[in-house]
Amino acid sequence: MKGNAWSKGHGAIAGVFALLILLTGCGTTAADQTQETSVVESDSVAESPVPDEEQTMTQKEAQELVSEILPPVWQSMDDYNYAYYSMDLATTSQYAKANSQAMATAAQQLRDAHGWPGDVGGKAEAAASVMETNAKVLQKVADTDSFDKIPDVMQAYDQSTALRDLREAVGLELPPTAPVIEVVDMQTESSGISEYTNIKLTIKSNVLGTVDEVFINYNVKDPSGNIVATGQVCTNPVHLEHGATAPATGSIETKNLQPGYRIVPVEWQILHTPENVLYSEQYDPETVESFEVK
Repeated sequence: MKGNAWSKGHGAIAGVFALLILLTGCGTTAADQTQETSVVESDSVAESPVPDEEQTMTQKEAQELVSEILPPVWQSMDDYNYAYYSMDLATTSQYAKANSQAMATAAQQLRDAHGWPGDVGGKAEAAASVMETNAKVLQKVADTDSFDKIPDVMQAYDQSTALRDLREAVGLELPPTAPVIEVVDMQTESSGISEYTNIKLTIKSNVLGTVDEVFINYNVKDPSGNIVATGQVCTNPVHLEHGATAPATGSIETKNLQPGYRIVPVEWQILHTPENVLYSEQYDPETVESFEVK
């Protein structure tokens, strides 16, 4: 949507941003603006000017505008998240700054837009306020001189659902976000012992840096969705770069791997061996990919 009446001349929404904390920006409202008027004189009585009424967006126009403003924020949040798990200060600072800038820009664009339909305006204001707060937090992350200080700085991050509320108010779907560690394939192999079967999960790292070892905890579910077993696979010690894949292997009792059962990843764990630091995060059960046992 370019040069529309509601973006106050901002044109196409642009900006490059990087990840996890939602934003800044100080805008003006209709109350801050004054409209110059003039009195039209005539031979009779001067008429008082009638100001133009503010045009209201349709729901579709509001959705299109939000779909231009928010995606750079989401992308920059993902990038910041991927950078954080690298445990590299320079990389994390770089993407925190980009995410901060993305949020500040988006907040200003939301404030500059007028004529929101229904209650969307209130949700846009709330989202802008949250992003302004989080942009400041992310800038502090970018300025910190120690990676160990980042968790303390992030305590001020506003976890409000304001951005989600705005997205839902205009009927905009959130694009899927790849987890930090993806499971992209599953194979089973004979272990040489009939009572046990080897499982190999192929994992892909989205960390913007290197990780040393990865563990995946998983459930085995029967066709009815009942959990019949749990297990864990791990990679060999490996310096896994961004975008690279590696096998993670383990074994499980064969009786728990009947045809039609499914392997469902539950949690990933990343080990940084020099620092002996282990990070972990649960997979979203609504979006995680599962794999059928053949």
